[in-house]
Amino acid sequence: MGNVVKVKTISRDHPFPNYAFLKTSGGLVFDCCSHDVDVQCWLTGEVPNEVYAMGTAIDQEVKAMNDFDTLEVLFKFPSGIMGSIDISRHSTCGYDQRIEVLGTKAVVFAENPKESTVILANSSGFTCDPAVYSFPARYKQAYSAELDHFADLISGVAKTPRLTHYDVRVNCIILHAIAESAQKGLPVKVKYD
Repeated sequence: MGNVVKVKTISRDHPFPNYAFLKTSGGLVFDCCSHDVDVQCWLTGEVPNEVYAMGTAIDQEVKAMNDFDTLEVLFKFPSGIMGSIDISRHSTCGYDQRIEVLGTKAVVFAENPKESTVILANSSGFTCDPAVYSFPARYKQAYSAELDHFADLISGVAKTPRLTHYDVRVNCIILHAIAESAQKGLPVKVKYD
């Protein structure tokens, strides 16, 4: 695909979480953005040196919690690669998580799995099922693989965890920079020292 130019992730929650959960979730940035930050860093092989985030709360109860229900995050990576995260608690088509990686020679897309592979095509167009309902259905295989890896670590089959202290530390630093940027409405340089 040539050189990576931009990485875009889209993560829209479904169903809208209950308010009791939202009050204890850590907020949209820490509850949901953490996964997109991991993906962005993994796909680029870098950590961003600058973030700019803009958020809003359409839902008045979320607004009263001083949180966001919709957020746009921009990353600038040291190599010049740009990243963007489009994240929201609102989705009308099921649990919506997609990735697009733009390169100098090609674009790679990772689309949503659907409830079925059936597509109806007629003179009105194409109709297909919505994306899977929620994150447990979307990530069934991933959760299984995580449990298998955990069991391998406990039993000694695997010696090194795939997720390291460094990974978690960097993710937290980036999340705090995103939260600061969203609150201030200004770009924030990310400092890892």
